[in-house]
Amino acid sequence: MKFLVDAQLPRQLATFLVTAGHDVVHTSELMRGDRTTDADIAKLADHQGRVVITKDRDFWIGHLLDHCPQSLLIVATGNISNRALIQLVTDHLDEIVCLLSDSSVVELGRDRLIAHADRADTPEELVARHRRLPPVNYADVRQEADEFFGTEDRIGDDDTWEARP
Repeated sequence: MKFLVDAQLPRQLATFLVTAGHDVVHTSELMRGDRTTDADIAKLADHQGRVVITKDRDFWIGHLLDHCPQSLLIVATGNISNRALIQLVTDHLDEIVCLLSDSSVVELGRDRLIAHADRADTPEELVARHRRLPPVNYADVRQEADEFFGTEDRIGDDDTWEARP
């Protein structure tokens, strides 16, 4: 498997993965080194077909919003020694590789390994699903809010709930 190891993870992790037979690049080897932006790391990983290994959850946000990077191993161990991290990866490497072949995001914790389900909906599918939701009865919502919060603190005479269609 091809990996790109992010800056906040040790170079020793990349070295271990190479000795385990994987094609690995650490950000320190890139032209801008550890100052390479997250966006550039994600684009390079996608271009080269690499899984980004990172502790930075911003990559997960990029994956969810833009599907970039396309594949991600999130190290969710908190503070951990390099030796303990490499031992954790050693203990679970075969399973990690297997999970990454079926899921685009895998999360490695000290006591868990989670393959996250891929988001299958396109924006068009999300809109279509939203349109199938039942309509909101704003009068009922207003009444329920008034019963719970009371009406004394309402500011002004404008009631945006009543203005709704």
